Amino acid sequence: MINKYKVTVGKFFLKRELKKLKRNKQNFSLDNAQTIGILYEYVNDDEFKVVEDLIHELQGLKKEVKVLSFIPGNNILEYIPQKLSVDYFQQKDLSWYLSPKSTYLSSFVEAQYDILIDLNLNNCFPLTYVAATSKAKYKVGIDKEGKMEILDLIIRPMKNGLKEGIEEILHFLKKGPKNLINSKTFKRRLQTKKFKKTDP
Repeated sequence: MINKYKVTVGKFFLKRELKKLKRNKQNFSLDNAQTIGILYEYVNDDEFKVVEDLIHELQGLKKEVKVLSFIPGNNILEYIPQKLSVDYFQQKDLSWYLSPKSTYLSSFVEAQYDILIDLNLNNCFPLTYVAATSKAKYKVGIDKEGKMEILDLIIRPMKNGLKEGIEEILHFLKKGPKNLINSKTFKRRLQTKKFKKTDP
């Protein structure tokens, strides 16, 4: 279990990093996106297979996909997909205040994915840190506490659950930003940010 004091300290340092974060913010749909990063906290093998289905679907659309999954504690995966598109990390890969310190974590943060899909449903702080500091151009995820500060499009699923959340994310990404504005469900189920021309 992650120490709550470390999370508190980590939030302090995260706020400092966000003040100096620069990224090339843009709106993307699944049609025009080429690269997609995905964040997910490993819970069990069956649930991860839902994420693997998402990987297959996106790859079937000719997207370059990279998944970064946090494994809490000292859990060992029984089911390890033989995919170069999936990386795992644990607390040993983090600094004392839970920021990424390993090379491949830094590479994920620096990568300018067209879309970052945040599937961090349990508000796992190490994943929140990665999502917040990521230089992805368009960040999308499920509505959770604190997400407005780090995501560009927040989706409120009609039903709880990872599979349902993924289905809704894909639904709105397929619509594209322009069609979302005209959607009857836009105000009720989405929160989005308008990008200014002065954004870095």
